[in-house]
Amino acid sequence: MSVRVITSLLIILFFIILLFNLCINPVIEGFNIKKELEKEVDETDSLTRPDDREMVTNIKPHMDDYTGIIHVGGLGPCNYTTIQSGVNAASSGYIVLVHPGVYKEHVVINKSITLSGVDRDTTVIDAEYSGIPLTINTSGVVISSLSTTKSSSHGIHLSLVSNASINDCRCYSNNMYGIYVYQSSGCVIRDSYLHDNKKYGLYLQSSPRCRVEGCFIHDNDNPSYHEHGVVVNNCDETVIINSISYNGYYGFALYYSDNCFLSSCVSYNHAGYGFHLLFSDKNIMRNCTAYNTTGFAFFIEHSSFNMLEHCVAHDASCGIMLYNQANNNTINYCSVYNTRWEGFYIRSYCTMNIIKNSESYQNNEGISVFIDSNNNLIYKNNFFDNGNNAYDNGFNRWDNGQIGNYYDDYNGVDNDGDGIGDTPYSIPGGLNQDRYPVINMILDDLNKKDLKAV
Repeated sequence: MSVRVITSLLIILFFIILLFNLCINPVIEGFNIKKELEKEVDETDSLTRPDDREMVTNIKPHMDDYTGIIHVGGLGPCNYTTIQSGVNAASSGYIVLVHPGVYKEHVVINKSITLSGVDRDTTVIDAEYSGIPLTINTSGVVISSLSTTKSSSHGIHLSLVSNASINDCRCYSNNMYGIYVYQSSGCVIRDSYLHDNKKYGLYLQSSPRCRVEGCFIHDNDNPSYHEHGVVVNNCDETVIINSISYNGYYGFALYYSDNCFLSSCVSYNHAGYGFHLLFSDKNIMRNCTAYNTTGFAFFIEHSSFNMLEHCVAHDASCGIMLYNQANNNTINYCSVYNTRWEGFYIRSYCTMNIIKNSESYQNNEGISVFIDSNNNLIYKNNFFDNGNNAYDNGFNRWDNGQIGNYYDDYNGVDNDGDGIGDTPYSIPGGLNQDRYPVINMILDDLNKKDLKAV
């Protein structure tokens, strides 16, 4: 092949390559770009199709994906900045989780949600004395692990709801009550601290079947009021257990409330009463203790068919007092000691009460009954180491026909060895006698419920 032919073929090949680069390759690249664009469009469409599980426009960046938890405060980039805005965004059943901080607002909850702080003592709703920090207007709300303070009235206010729950909260420095429950039922207040409020720590009003458990109520004081730790007013079937009240005027007060149960509660350092029942019937107080009280450890007036069992009163003006038509009450397995006046005191038209299986010692008077209080029964008790063991200027029974009481100043003898004195013990103050005084101290364990009842 000649040189001339080879040169011509090379020139033709050059033009073919040039033509390909100028015409065909851009078409291929354009086709590839189109495919990429179509892919991007498809991906976008897959997010915005109405049959997807959630429209893009409805995605809530403040909420954990599909968990029902809304965050307030904290470091999250999309967290709500106020508790109320988080509550407003929540649906029924959601959790509004509040991160530590002081939130100066007045929160109102009108849906069944859980409002929970991350830490009780550092998650605070501060009303700045201009309103109520937290108001609950809907049933089934759960509040936990936060504090409320500086209310013009109440730290937490529940009104016309049922089955609400307050757990591990702190309500302090409010102008009236720490927690106020009004015309609500079945509510639970548990493991909370209610202190330094100007009137009451906890006030239940017209709210039956509520439960208070494991709470500390203290230093709720204002010289203008008779301050109370816990007030139960017109609330039948209330249960209060394992709670402590101290440094106020009254510790626990039941007014116009029936069929309530108080167990393992402690009241101390009060200027008035440790436990007070007024116009309240058929209640049980069990394993409760009151001490270091200026007035009365247990004070029951105008109340009937109540039972005090395994209760202890000491270092008060009076241990247990039944006053002014307190009738048909039973005091059983109780201990009173080291009071300034009487251990047990029955006064002013009280009748048909029973005191049994109990002890009174180191008091000015072991027991006193007077001013038209008649037909009460006192038996199987120990009275010892008192200034005077007993006094009665009415007409009452000091034995049950088989056994009376032990008095350490009884001077009689027991010739037949049956453990009962052969001569009656005369009760100072009138004509009453214990016909069957016990020679030796009744040694049954007063802390056991299975004592033989005679």
